[in-house]
Amino acid sequence: MSKPKVLIFAPREEPPETVNALEGIGCEIVFGDRDWQLPRTTHEEAVVEAARDAVALMGTSIRHTPISRRIMQASQRLRIVAKYTVGVDDIDTEAATDLGIMVCHAPTESNCFGVAETTVTFMLSLLKKAAERDADVRAGKWRTAENFAYYVGSVAAVDYETLLRESDVVSFHVVLTRETRYMFGDEQLKLMKPNAIVLNTARGKVLDEKALARAIDEGRIRGAAIDAFEEEPLPMDSPLRKLGDRVLLSPHSASYTEGGELRQGVAWATRSVVTALKGGIPDNVYNREVIPRWKDGGASATGS
Repeated sequence: MSKPKVLIFAPREEPPETVNALEGIGCEIVFGDRDWQLPRTTHEEAVVEAARDAVALMGTSIRHTPISRRIMQASQRLRIVAKYTVGVDDIDTEAATDLGIMVCHAPTESNCFGVAETTVTFMLSLLKKAAERDADVRAGKWRTAENFAYYVGSVAAVDYETLLRESDVVSFHVVLTRETRYMFGDEQLKLMKPNAIVLNTARGKVLDEKALARAIDEGRIRGAAIDAFEEEPLPMDSPLRKLGDRVLLSPHSASYTEGGELRQGVAWATRSVVTALKGGIPDNVYNREVIPRWKDGGASATGS
């Protein structure tokens, strides 16, 4: 009988420990083509072929060729899809649940805290007008009247509309779902203060970028800082590029830190796959409603 196959569909920084752990439980590891991760391309046919007979899928984000129902249906033996990153918007989780496949992601300390630190950096850079004051000094100006800063203060727990009406800073930290897709657009912008700023370090499709750009251009809100975009890389004709220092742009790298961006996530995904293939339940299953059905199957994916 052939060895159980693990497809690393979007490989990134897999250390020897990952290879050793998977081979140590008798698995064959197959690495996907790195071109599958490129923007504005789709490689579903190739991923379907590679996923045939796989017991597990692992990898980083692959939003332009998401893990679809068709990809998961390529293998009757598939037990788990394990992400190195936070968020599962590139996996059809409803299909996975229907098919009895566990989906795991990796909300690791380095990822979550890295994003939190970037968010605070964005907020303070905009509120304290760091770029504008730097430009003034370089231009020979000193304490110009328009470059006053804003005091941050505090925000209590409130409903969404109250938050939009009263906040000086609105920062998005949600996963992308049907409910959160474009949760911020024209109607929400109408509620906001003209001196408010918007931060997004979550997912691009949480915000309507054109509506946000219009509001900033027309002076209806003061500015924004964005790390995740509707389309990535950010198109050259995006209206966000035309707003100067009123918008701070970042290349979806809020969690990118020195010393291995995804090492913790790779390790977590590896543990999840090993646990699942030994018949256990990982502690970071996203679609937990699949677990009773999966456990009813009874057999380990590494067994005969």
